[in-house]
Amino acid sequence: MTQQAQASASLSLAAELAGRARTAAWQLATLSDELRREALLAAAARLEQRSAEILAANARDCAAAGALVEQGQMSRALFKRLQTSEQGVKDMAVHVRQVAGLEDPLGRELATTELDDGLVLHKVSCPSFSRRVRRWRRRLPPWPCAREMPSC
Repeated sequence: MTQQAQASASLSLAAELAGRARTAAWQLATLSDELRREALLAAAARLEQRSAEILAANARDCAAAGALVEQGQMSRALFKRLQTSEQGVKDMAVHVRQVAGLEDPLGRELATTELDDGLVLHKVSCPSFSRRVRRWRRRLPPWPCAREMPSC
């Protein structure tokens, strides 16, 4: 496989992984704070356990990206950001653990505004979309448009 083909395959894989990460983020948002914290701590441990694999994959990615830099298809700055080291992987694990130690941001009420008599707007941080729709739907009057809302 040519370096160009390897780079293209790497970009396709990156796009697929980004899509899977978005899906996982929505799933994680529905979990309890304790389960999200456990998942982050497990991820940090796996980063450390699989450091050699991560570094080997990074070396392959850098080899393929090096050709793109030579051809002017990737900037040197982006290439430099792609590179990591054993210390870089250790730092990743440390940072993931730091995130696990933060206060849970999901479901906190950020602001409350009374728009009219009996009409109060609550701004809540990052709630699960389906939970938000269910909560909103329960408060709707029995108008035809409200009945047309999809169930969650």
